[in-house]
Amino acid sequence: MPENLRLGSAISDFMSPERLVIGASGKDAEKAAQMLFEHVNCRKMSMSLESAEMAKHAMNSYLALLISFSGEISDLCEGSGADARQVMAALLSEPRVSPSAPLMPGLGFGGGTLARDLQSLRAAGKEKGTPTPVLDAAYSANQHRKNYVKDRLRQALGSLSGKTIAFFGLTYKPNTDTLRRSLALEIIGGLKGEAGGIRAYDPAIKTLAGIQGITLCHSAEECAKGADAIVISTAWSEFALLDYGKLCANMRTPVIIDSRNALPSSSIPGKVKYYGVGVSNGV
Repeated sequence: MPENLRLGSAISDFMSPERLVIGASGKDAEKAAQMLFEHVNCRKMSMSLESAEMAKHAMNSYLALLISFSGEISDLCEGSGADARQVMAALLSEPRVSPSAPLMPGLGFGGGTLARDLQSLRAAGKEKGTPTPVLDAAYSANQHRKNYVKDRLRQALGSLSGKTIAFFGLTYKPNTDTLRRSLALEIIGGLKGEAGGIRAYDPAIKTLAGIQGITLCHSAEECAKGADAIVISTAWSEFALLDYGKLCANMRTPVIIDSRNALPSSSIPGKVKYYGVGVSNGV
């Protein structure tokens, strides 16, 4: 049975799934699985073991494809004056598109479940001699997407040598304390050795055992003080409530890279170089 639990909501996902995919080797196994989950009130789909395994890989690869598509549309919006948030809202209003599809401006997907299943299908294609150009393109686009923050920092600051970058958020999504498959850590890894220093503040992270090259701060104020740029890397709700006028007044260079489009426009001081994703930048 394919597992579709999400970090931060695993118990609710398990107790109240939207549907169950049951892979069975025969009628007896299928009947036993149906009985095991008869108390679960949702749609149950029975199929072969091979089909169930493929469904799991295909679902996550499809989500990865949508995320990569969103990234490219966001880039096109930045260059044309369109607002990717409005464009994605229009797409999600289309009846043929699921309203829960991961269509949003962003930085791509991390190295966990989506990347793993995408790579599994690409590897299966190579093994069987089946070309996978769409999956290959989704993977390539995502690898390129990981340079987005570095490219915007260079655009705003020029050389990153000697520059201190403050990251607001390390967990892979808000309301969890896990660093597993953290895209922020992948992005930071690409900056090490080029930037002068990396700081980070995350309300859920108190230690970075085993992670080198990052100075962990205990507050947003400590993290931003004397920094050359702030990168909003996790959309914690508290980040939208901060006084960026005060934060930026204590920075060496007032630059904000809002990779999650988490900040309301009213919170951005007038003299700050602000870069959102999928919108006209450099305000």
